This record gives sequence, structure tokens and C-alpha cells, in this order.
Amino acid sequence: MATNLYGAGGGFVSILGNTTISATGHEDAKALYVADGGIVTLGSEGKTVDITGDVYATGEGSTVTIGGGEVDITGTIYATGAGSKVDL
Repeated sequence: MATNLYGAGGGFVSILGNTTISATGHEDAKALYVADGGIVTLGSEGKTVDITGDVYATGEGSTVTIGGGEVDITGTIYATGAGSKVDL
């Protein structure tokens, strides 16, 4: 699995400001992969978030929060497992 940003096991990753993440060129590439209670926050008010690739929140309590003035996701969003979520 090729992953650009990964959070797991209750870990926390926060990237503020204009953000671009691109996962291409590999069959199993993932732009964001959050598992087992990990938390990832991207973007901030008035900024641009551009994601190319799939976004995964999998496993209990895994959370992806994507905010900003403009959000563009080219890919599929998956939230699987009890309490996992992707907030836009």
C-alpha cells in the first residue's frame, strides 16, 4: 500500500494552511489512511485543500477532518468501522 499521509493507534496529525496531497501511479495508492483511532486534520479557514486519491478512515474512532475555504477531492471517501468518520 502506497500512502501519502497515515495516522493510526490514537496518533494525531494536523496540517494547517493550503494543502495539496496527491497519490497516483500505484494501484493501491491512498492519499489519506487513518486507522485504529487515528486523527488527521487538514486545512484551515480560508485556505485551499486539494486531494487527489482515496481517503480512508477505518477502524473504531478513526477521524479525518478536512476544512478550508475550498476543498477539492478527486477520489473516493471511505469511512468503515464503529465511530469512524470523515468530516468535510
